Amino acid sequence: MWSTKTLKNYDPTPEEYNAMAWCLKNGIHIYIHCDEPYVMHLIIRINNKENISPKTYSYDEILKQKYEFYKYYYDKYYVQKRK
Repeated sequence: MWSTKTLKNYDPTPEEYNAMAWCLKNGIHIYIHCDEPYVMHLIIRINNKENISPKTYSYDEILKQKYEFYKYYYDKYYVQKRK
């Protein structure tokens, strides 16, 4: 039976939102994948190559982690290259 529990709302900071927008515009997509109830991973797709996070996330933390990944890739591919 699949869960009817909902994800905890997370409001990204302006910096996280800008990182997400930059990533999406540059072919970096991060989305939630549920294998079974209560087992959620993040899938990171960069230029059509997908990797799944080895860690599972709870309903309370997955959206925050999603934005943290966007910020990580923004810093790695945009901010680092501008230095």
